[in-house]
Amino acid sequence: EYALSLHGLIPEAVYQLTCVTTLKTKSFRNTFGAFFYHTIQPIRFFGYHTVNTAERQSYWIADPEKALLDFVHLSIPKKVRLTKELFLEGYRLQNLDQLKVTKLKNYIACFNNARIAAAGEILIQLLEEEKGDR
Repeated sequence: EYALSLHGLIPEAVYQLTCVTTLKTKSFRNTFGAFFYHTIQPIRFFGYHTVNTAERQSYWIADPEKALLDFVHLSIPKKVRLTKELFLEGYRLQNLDQLKVTKLKNYIACFNNARIAAAGEILIQLLEEEKGDR
């Protein structure tokens, strides 16, 4: 959710940082905030870039396309039906025009997961509709 907020894809501020790792799932709190590390398969550990801070530190952040797919995979319960309304009204997705369709399709293929493929179809439809409204 932090990456979604940072990329402007959701309007909310996020106070718990959720990270993906190929290591063990773990959560902790410290003076910087709450952190949750969620295990993903090594084949799904891709789609991020490095951000350098003014303090000469750096961190990895998911590309907007990968952040959306990780969100679907890790945060939306499997029993919840994926719909346009869920993404637009429930999760208030916005600024979808920044997504790159080719990159999104490539990331969907890398997941090799039916639920991610279904979510991807919806996201691509929303993106095309948003671009068509201009």
